Amino acid sequence: MRGRIVNLSRGGVAAITTSAAPERLLGGYAVPAGFAHAIDEIVTASHCHRRVLSIVLVDATSARRDDMAEAFRAAGCAVIAVSTPLEAIVRLGESHFEPDLIAIADSLPATISEELRRFVDAEHPRAKLVTIGDGASAPLGLAHWLSAANPAGDLATRIRTVLTTFARN
Repeated sequence: MRGRIVNLSRGGVAAITTSAAPERLLGGYAVPAGFAHAIDEIVTASHCHRRVLSIVLVDATSARRDDMAEAFRAAGCAVIAVSTPLEAIVRLGESHFEPDLIAIADSLPATISEELRRFVDAEHPRAKLVTIGDGASAPLGLAHWLSAANPAGDLATRIRTVLTTFARN
């Protein structure tokens, strides 16, 4: 029988054919384990390619938080924007997802920011951490820095660059 596959999944194959085969010839076959594994890998890769990155943004400065959240959304991300570490912890506990990136602004006192980073490292080890500040360049000692300064109107582009860098690591 010849036809065109129109849908392929672990549960089976849907094909368009020119012949009308009896139902008993098409149903009741088990999917081989190797085939099911290959389909799972393809579907997972496809979902990862289309998947929206989830961001938790913590910034006590409301204007900057709003601007950063808007820029992350413009870069294609789903954003939970909060003003305090406690609110971030509560929202992380309520969420049904593991965030891809947690952005902590330098508007928080250094000791509180460091405690939040330790919490994230312990409770959400797969999430990437980035520090956000108003300066044009990263302070010494910070591995992942994102400047909130936006004089050139390129914040969403710089965010995409940061997200791409994290995706490769």
